[in-house]
Amino acid sequence: MHGSYDIELVIIPCTVVVSTWAIIDQRFPVEHNLYGRVVFQLQSHWVIKGCSLEKVTAHSTSLREMEFKLHSHVTHSVISGAGAGHIKNQISIPTTAQFLFICSQPLAQPTIMCTGKCSKFIGISLFPLAAISIVCNVIQFFPGWKTEPVTKPSEQMTPEVIYLGGIIGGGILVLIPAIHIQATGREGCCNNRCGMFLSIIFAAVGVVGSLYGFVISLVGMVKGPQCRYIGLDGLKWGRPFYTELENFSKDNYLFNQDLWDICLNPKDVVVFNVILFSMVIASTAISLILCGVQMINGLSGCLFGTCRNKD
Repeated sequence: MHGSYDIELVIIPCTVVVSTWAIIDQRFPVEHNLYGRVVFQLQSHWVIKGCSLEKVTAHSTSLREMEFKLHSHVTHSVISGAGAGHIKNQISIPTTAQFLFICSQPLAQPTIMCTGKCSKFIGISLFPLAAISIVCNVIQFFPGWKTEPVTKPSEQMTPEVIYLGGIIGGGILVLIPAIHIQATGREGCCNNRCGMFLSIIFAAVGVVGSLYGFVISLVGMVKGPQCRYIGLDGLKWGRPFYTELENFSKDNYLFNQDLWDICLNPKDVVVFNVILFSMVIASTAISLILCGVQMINGLSGCLFGTCRNKD
């Protein structure tokens, strides 16, 4: 005849405290696999009483370790001829402590980029990009670090600078969407399907702004800066490197730095414009991609939710 045993479980949400009261006589056969029967009952109660099967599965390694130790305790006790009271202590003490520890461990969160987190990443990334576009466009108003062109913009200022591709396009029209987009990644009024739907509209505005800034800056760099140079009729202000986009080729001034000295004033205005226009082109290109991704992400969030943790 085998001994008998009872398992008493006290369940607290997502925490299991196990008290095992065993009455086992010295003749209980080890091969009857007491530890397996005990653990099976514990896991069954675990799922039924409130701890999810996901948690049981996630901590299966720790459970197996606990099972092995429990088996060792029972086996050693039976072989050594220990009494029922000693076997009870060998089972209850490690079982209680280890189950309490195992079940209290949080489940590892899956490393996924859900729509809310993606929006937060995109929104935060757009802020420095918008700042770069604005700063570069503002600096372009002072070619060669001179203030004189600002007083005579129609004569001495590169036209594409006046079109404010960096300030309005890659700046304001990206900055405003960035505020809402990053808000959809935080807990609050915007972190819901409605907020994600609005983020699609804001992201579309960002796409338009970025595209505007990108095209204006690209045209400005290809056509060259406004500067003072020696023409057929003497010194004058103009664009000595002016080239239509359809005629752009390897003969353009961008590929022939020896031509850059043609501009006499402002000093180093060619380098000045190329660097700043390039920075605006780069920042608006990245903003364009991010806003485009957010339109898709916003649609996903609108349809499937924002992956918020539900309390």
